[in-house]
Amino acid sequence: DPPSGRDPDPRGLRVGVDERYCSEGLDPAIARALADAAVVLRDAGAELVPVALPSPRAAVDAFATLVTAEAALSHAATSPAGRRDYSRALREAVESGEAIPATDYARAHRARLEYRGALATTFEAVDLFLAPAWARTTPTIAEYEASGDRELAALIEYTAPQNVAGVPSLSLPGGFDARGVPYGFQLVGRPCGERALLRAGAAYERARAIGSRRPRGVVSS
Repeated sequence: DPPSGRDPDPRGLRVGVDERYCSEGLDPAIARALADAAVVLRDAGAELVPVALPSPRAAVDAFATLVTAEAALSHAATSPAGRRDYSRALREAVESGEAIPATDYARAHRARLEYRGALATTFEAVDLFLAPAWARTTPTIAEYEASGDRELAALIEYTAPQNVAGVPSLSLPGGFDARGVPYGFQLVGRPCGERALLRAGAAYERARAIGSRRPRGVVSS
């Protein structure tokens, strides 16, 4: 039952804003985009609610264990011969998951349950909350390929928690950097809270006239 894109209405939605989470350690452009989004949603009729989000650290640390172990389970019926058609990255992820000890998976699953429970407490007060997607603006392909483990881990710091907790999120454009490359942020909702996310996201896009500007080099269809 999605909202009408012609008349997005965020009135009545409670939008959580953790000032520290939306500013600390972020590129100034990302922090400004989050602050701007909060103002846009407030002016459109949503209620801004100060919150203190639970630390996602344990959820981020559990992510790789959960993803690779569950990938191994999903691909268990595929024969070794069939796996030859996999990409190297997928094949290595499945093989890594098969080698994870049960105690490590149980520990990661416990972290998932604890983080999911902490978010449930947050969602007693709000319908969704603002979050970064990345701490920085969009890297180039060359920058991405040159990234080490630490830099790659930082790219999932704000998205892995939603995957671990099993809650929906909506990525939205926040602006363009000096190169004309877009960057964004997230709205994160409660389980099965996609309708609230779409209402808020559509209202934001309408207010910001999203779609009127395209990245450099992108040709309009």
